[in-house]
Amino acid sequence: DKPDMPLLMIELRTVPTNWHGDYKGYVEINGPNVCGVYEKVIEYLVSSMQCKVLGPRPYCDLLLSCGVFRLRDWSCSFLDQKYQGKLNGESNFGRYTMRLCDYMVDHLGDWDLIVCNGNSVDSVFYIKQDDNRSVCGREQQLVFRYRPAGQRVFM
Repeated sequence: DKPDMPLLMIELRTVPTNWHGDYKGYVEINGPNVCGVYEKVIEYLVSSMQCKVLGPRPYCDLLLSCGVFRLRDWSCSFLDQKYQGKLNGESNFGRYTMRLCDYMVDHLGDWDLIVCNGNSVDSVFYIKQDDNRSVCGREQQLVFRYRPAGQRVFM
């Protein structure tokens, strides 16, 4: 309805740090700080997702570390992990995606979810000659459109 209204993109991400399957979790926020939404989202992320503010980065307006993401291997077999990769089983990304969406849309009330996109990205680590291991990282991208209170909901 209002394509000229501000957009806010929030990305949940895990980044593998080594071939053993260790990883770090992050939340990236991009877009204008409409009506103090950054402060509200930061408060929510710190209290419910164990986030810590790392500050602005060249690739995002605000970066936070996040300690709640859990990734699992789909198999315990060494050969499966060697040839199919690690951390490509279950994760809790869906749970935290829905909680964040509910907070933005239902609790804050001024934002509509426009796009939700999930992806897996393999990081390949060199072990030695002819021996590489891939580790799966997850990404979830949510784009919200600002909808001032009192405007009808887009559906």
